Formats: sequence, structure tokens, C-alpha cells
Amino acid sequence: MASVAALIALIDDINAAKVAGASDADLADARRYQRGASFLVDFVKSENSAGFHADQESMRVLAQAIELARQGTSSGQP
Repeated sequence: MASVAALIALIDDINAAKVAGASDADLADARRYQRGASFLVDFVKSENSAGFHADQESMRVLAQAIELARQGTSSGQP
């Protein structure tokens, strides 16, 4: 799932930036995007139908999760 891959890439980028010396303040925006993207992915996964009943809405929510993850990736660079 592309949304999960984008979220994992963001988490990996946050971890790499932390290892490279980024402070918590430097990573605050990236972490905010990560929380938002994670919430949306979790929401779609936990509603148990994986979009069966509202597939277009699920795709919209997952696209929003991808966008948040990408915004976080670009904001998390020290």
C-alpha cells in the first residue's frame, strides 16, 4: 500500500535526521505530519472493510495520508 510505504519512508527520514544530529525542535514539523499520516492510515485500516463500503472515501483519505507523509519528508531535513 502506497500510503504505508510513504509513512515508513517518513519515519525512516525522521530517524536518519535524528541520528545525524537534528534536534527535537528541528523535527517537530516532520513529527506532526507523521502523526497525521499515521492517524489516517490507521483509521482506514481499523474500520475493517478496507474501503469496501466507501472505497472512494478510503482512497481520498489514503491519498491525504500520502500527501502528509511527503510534506513531512520535505520538512524533516535538518
